[in-house]
Amino acid sequence: MDHTTLHYYQKNAKGIASRYRQAGAGIALYFERAFAPGASVLDIGCGSGRDLNRLLMAGYDAWGVDICRAFLDAAEEYYPATRGRLVEAALPGLKGVGDHRFEGAVCAAVLMHLSHGGVVHSAEAMHRILKEGGRLLISVPQGLSLAGGRDAVGRLFNGMPPKEFQAIFEGAGFRMEALAEDGDSLGRTGRRWATLLFEKGSGKAP
Repeated sequence: MDHTTLHYYQKNAKGIASRYRQAGAGIALYFERAFAPGASVLDIGCGSGRDLNRLLMAGYDAWGVDICRAFLDAAEEYYPATRGRLVEAALPGLKGVGDHRFEGAVCAAVLMHLSHGGVVHSAEAMHRILKEGGRLLISVPQGLSLAGGRDAVGRLFNGMPPKEFQAIFEGAGFRMEALAEDGDSLGRTGRRWATLLFEKGSGKAP
């Protein structure tokens, strides 16, 4: 994540976390379809902890990583179940997360903030941390393109369509299992999200 985008989240983490608590189900609608009961799941870019808490409440052995320390602090405050399950780590490399460690991973509304090269490296890192047959659930904006690649508060958006994410992850050794499209969990008009479910195939990433 670039410096300007990260700075925005660090500065506004508490308010964002409070707002996200009111959000609808979002990507959580697909947890049961994506992951076996009790599976070990890493929430990558877990932010305020909303989805990580939902994973834990559903019985998954869930953990979260995020680059923004202020978000991790907010997660522990709002969702006590996440305490002891949060680690400061970042895409694209996921440094510190062990190889073949998890049976599943979630990455919701994060990859849109990375460069194309950052997404490629992130896909490789997600392939690395998942066990064979591991399942990956990501959500990305549908049809969001901003002039200059940044929104009004300076956050970077790469403008990549879902099909481009699909191609990158398939190139990293994943097989796409399903694609769904939904409205915005925060009720923002004109914002739609694509949720892509992948499975890690046998063998190593190219």
